[in-house]
Amino acid sequence: MKWLLFFLICLGLGYPTLNRYDPRNTGGLSDTTTYYELATQGPEHADPQLKYRLLIPELSRPIANAARGHIGTWDPVFFGFLVVNSVFTASTAYLLMIVGRRFTRNEATALLAAAIYLLNFEVSNIRLSGMVDSAEGFCLMAIVWTLLTGRTALLAFWAILGTLSRETFVPLVIAFTAAWEMRDQGRSTNGGLILDKSMWSPAPVVKAAFLVPSAAALLTITALQSAVSGHLMLPWQFAADLHPAGGHLEALYRNVIDQNLLYVIIWLLPLGLPRLKNLPKPWLAACSAATLADFALVTWHSSVPGAAARPLFSIAGPLLSLSAAIYLSGETGSERKHA
Repeated sequence: MKWLLFFLICLGLGYPTLNRYDPRNTGGLSDTTTYYELATQGPEHADPQLKYRLLIPELSRPIANAARGHIGTWDPVFFGFLVVNSVFTASTAYLLMIVGRRFTRNEATALLAAAIYLLNFEVSNIRLSGMVDSAEGFCLMAIVWTLLTGRTALLAFWAILGTLSRETFVPLVIAFTAAWEMRDQGRSTNGGLILDKSMWSPAPVVKAAFLVPSAAALLTITALQSAVSGHLMLPWQFAADLHPAGGHLEALYRNVIDQNLLYVIIWLLPLGLPRLKNLPKPWLAACSAATLADFALVTWHSSVPGAAARPLFSIAGPLLSLSAAIYLSGETGSERKHA
């Protein structure tokens, strides 16, 4: 029931894309032109740098085809995107609620964390606007949930799914899981919060945290890019093709001061910082490492402003949302006992 609620909220937040504005003609959403082409024509004539981001366009196509002629003035392609993006975004919020509930043992705080996540600038203006970032964010949150609950058999699946959504997921998941595994202590308590011991996986199982998803992501990106390009394409070859001659530090600076980044963190970061110490150190380390990888990518690629903000929310948005919810609800854990 709660997942359905989140899904309907997402449909409402993304509704303007259906007939109030065209994301393809909107500043900051120019990538939607390529994603629209991927959903309607496939990767053959799409932008060479974006044509491998097939997951959401491919999932959206059958929905758009089924809806065409039955939804009035709504754009059927963007309707397909909205449905798929709403599924991934609602699922991210739902997993965040589950994790938050296991940390705080407080349903209201867990729901507040999900609400804070869904109300961020990034969700309505990017994730539900014909883009493909929702799947990347979901897969990173799914990896967090998987590692916290010991369901490591799912790690490869999340890595494959995330890689099919965006090629940038590959370095992010490698950095994320490597830092998690190095920092994991198998702790059952952290800060003042009372944590459920069952949420932590045994140390031998966590050894798969880095190797399994990293190998799955590398194999998937190699197979995907080779199949689409028609010849063997290794990940480092694609990365080299994206390395321009200069402008790297300028790109980093422009992404750091970019207004899109400011809109994402202007209230989320101040509210999230006070209670970060109460959350698992492996999760904090993983987010820190992946954030560094995010900014390293925009520096390497000399990316346009805004390129860093979207992956940053995928990486740290759930963590900061939960921390902010704990802070706003006054959670300390000092008044609760183990069940």
